[in-house]
Amino acid sequence: MISRLAVFLVSLLVTLPVTATPQAEIQKLPSRLAKSTGLPQSEIAGWFDRVSYQKKIIDAITRPSEGLPWYRYKKIFLNKRRIDGGVAFWKKHRKDLESAEKQYGVPAEIIVAIIGVETQYGHNKGRWSALDSLATLAVGYPRRSKFFYSELVQLVRLAKEEKLSPVQLKSSYAGALGLPQFMPSSYRAYAVDFNADGQRDLLNSEADAIGSVANYFARHGWKKNAPVVARAKIKSKAGLKLVNKKLKPSMTLAQLAQKGIKPLVNMPQTEKATVLGYDEKTRKNYQLGFKNFYVITRYNTSRNYAMAAWLLAQELKKRMG
Repeated sequence: MISRLAVFLVSLLVTLPVTATPQAEIQKLPSRLAKSTGLPQSEIAGWFDRVSYQKKIIDAITRPSEGLPWYRYKKIFLNKRRIDGGVAFWKKHRKDLESAEKQYGVPAEIIVAIIGVETQYGHNKGRWSALDSLATLAVGYPRRSKFFYSELVQLVRLAKEEKLSPVQLKSSYAGALGLPQFMPSSYRAYAVDFNADGQRDLLNSEADAIGSVANYFARHGWKKNAPVVARAKIKSKAGLKLVNKKLKPSMTLAQLAQKGIKPLVNMPQTEKATVLGYDEKTRKNYQLGFKNFYVITRYNTSRNYAMAAWLLAQELKKRMG
């Protein structure tokens, strides 16, 4: 009886499907990438000799700082170190910032704030291998595996176009590159050679980073001198139901007024806005977000991120006079 049971269990184990390990799945990527990019599989396989699955990357992406309550999140960016660093960066690169603002219509303070939020003005561009990051997420993060595989394809193409060594590229845990932390697809689409040296270098060139951030915002519809946010008051339950429902402005101020929502300053009633709510320690802070706020969320879809970048920009502008 025991022997029959043993035989049955062994046969069952043989017939059960074996789940491939994440590292084994990574080793299949060169073949897929060769088909996706048209590059020789042998060349891509050479890049993947040292690529390894990093569980810490999966851990990091499942608990992003954007998930913190606003009153804690804002302290990461609205502090003396970040503001002082932004002022120094602005003074050092004033000429490039003025040129970018003139060419693209994006204010210098917005450009500086984005680079400050992303990498502390280039001091923290990421410590992960870009290949490790994107390969790990492509095989180990099912919720967005298609996106990260597509970014891995873009990384391979970017490396060939810009004559970069894929194995030496460093990134954030999510695969974002350089001073402005562009994903590879954004790097290919929006990076500019702002210093005209023949290369779009977001890894080392502050000038190219400045021009590229400005280009990104302009291409996503930034409107010069248009409003970004405005403090609001909400006097109805119907209005409260609209808080944080959408990122894209879809209702005019006249329509919002009918729901009991009004800005604390006079504004054209035809202006479209979305309703935002931020948790302070003891109260709720309500804001109206306009088209330019939505443009900031095209850089990062977090409402917290967009507001932190905007407030940092205002602090920098105040300090620069």
